Amino acid sequence: WSSYNHEYTSNILNDPQLDPEAYTASSPIEYADKLQDALLIQHGLVDDNVLASDSIRLYQRFIELHKRNFWMSLYPMERHGFVQPDSWYDEYRRIDELFDAYVKPVRTQETAAGR
Repeated sequence: WSSYNHEYTSNILNDPQLDPEAYTASSPIEYADKLQDALLIQHGLVDDNVLASDSIRLYQRFIELHKRNFWMSLYPMERHGFVQPDSWYDEYRRIDELFDAYVKPVRTQETAAGR
């Protein structure tokens, strides 16, 4: 929430000066050190609801923490809700690849173990 967007965010979390605890408690960067699983961040660069600078700062924090298995896909023509067919394709292709690499193997192992 470092690049606070008043119109969007204050409707959810109140004003940061009135309720700073809500901003701290809900900010992903506050929990970056706890990342254990693979993470794909996808962000439209012209998003005026959730500002891209917040996702970029979170990505930088993962670098500083020497985390592994995290990626970022930036979409230069997209806002908060994607509309470009190529962006949709790329977004879901990356999600599918992440699922195949990190979720399916775990589920297969659990099934083989009888869980």
